[in-house]
Amino acid sequence: MKLKLKFYPLILACLFGNLYANEYAVASFVKGKVNILSSSDSQKLWKALKINDPIRPGDRIKTGNGSKVDFTFQESEFRLQPNTDFTLKEWDAKKKTSSIHVETGASWFRVKGFQSGNFQVS
Repeated sequence: MKLKLKFYPLILACLFGNLYANEYAVASFVKGKVNILSSSDSQKLWKALKINDPIRPGDRIKTGNGSKVDFTFQESEFRLQPNTDFTLKEWDAKKKTSSIHVETGASWFRVKGFQSGNFQVS
C-alpha cells in the first residue's frame, strides 16, 4: 500500500502538467540567456526561462545576445531571436485569440488553428 501512495503525486503531476501544457504555449527550445518577467510574480523579478516553462498573458520575455527561444502550442510555434523584448498581451486557446507585442528584436511565427480566431503581432 505504501508503494502505491508514492506514485500518486507523480501521476497527478503528469496529468496536471498535460492539462496545463494544452492551455498555454511552452518553451520547447532555449539557447543562451533568456529571462521572463512573470505577470503572476508579485515581486516582479526577472528569472531564467527553462524548457517546458509556460508563457501566460502579461508575461514579458527578453533574450540576450546570441540567445533564442522557441515556444510551441499544439501545431503552432514561434521563435524569439537574440536581443528581443517580447510581451504576450492576450492568449485564449479556446477562442483562438492572441495578441503579441515585440518591442525590439526579431521573431517569427508559424501559426496553425487560429484561422477562425485572431492572431495579432505589433
